[in-house]
Amino acid sequence: MSKSPAVARRLQEEFGFNPQLADPDLAVAKGAAIYGQKKELEAYVESATGVDKDVAVRDAAAKYGLSATAAAQLVDTEVSNVTSRGFGLSLADSSGQLYVEFLAHANDTLPVESEQRFFTVADNQTEVLVEVYEQATADESERLGDNKKIVEGRLMGIPSGQPKGSPVDVRFSMARDQTIEVTARHSALSQPLGAAGGGRDGQRRGPAGRTPKVDLLKPKA
Repeated sequence: MSKSPAVARRLQEEFGFNPQLADPDLAVAKGAAIYGQKKELEAYVESATGVDKDVAVRDAAAKYGLSATAAAQLVDTEVSNVTSRGFGLSLADSSGQLYVEFLAHANDTLPVESEQRFFTVADNQTEVLVEVYEQATADESERLGDNKKIVEGRLMGIPSGQPKGSPVDVRFSMARDQTIEVTARHSALSQPLGAAGGGRDGQRRGPAGRTPKVDLLKPKA
């Protein structure tokens, strides 16, 4: 798509410069090579004991045939992994309509951690279904059908007698490799529910057993 004239035209309109196309077919391979060179330079500099960092960088530059400036730029450049798309929980609003509440968004820097408090939707609710959805469209959408369910689990064994609106704290985390971990804790339980998975190939794990009707969480108004 980078070869499309519309891309160059849009970049010029948005940022006011004339973009130059340079080996788009090799961009990924070149990026991987530069990143590999960066990691090798970092390892060389870190292994140099008893010398100043600037001296170690100059030595590394000479060893790998780079200028001292280029080597220093590579070593000092910070590379961050980001999420490819948004991730969130399925909830019910005050009218009972289901939607996705996003806890992580596309291009968030990894690792990501988010914790929010939600609430039960009925008196004497003994179970809560926690479902994690991945954004499946170009833009984030709250519509359930615009997202893909990747992880689910049930918070079971909530003592009876708990009123509607009892708090449930949900913690969402995504590691640098986009492995997802979700824990949910009801105020009346000492042990949380845990569910885990990974990106698009996420696996579902949760307490085994029957599958009764379960009310969903919702933010308290």
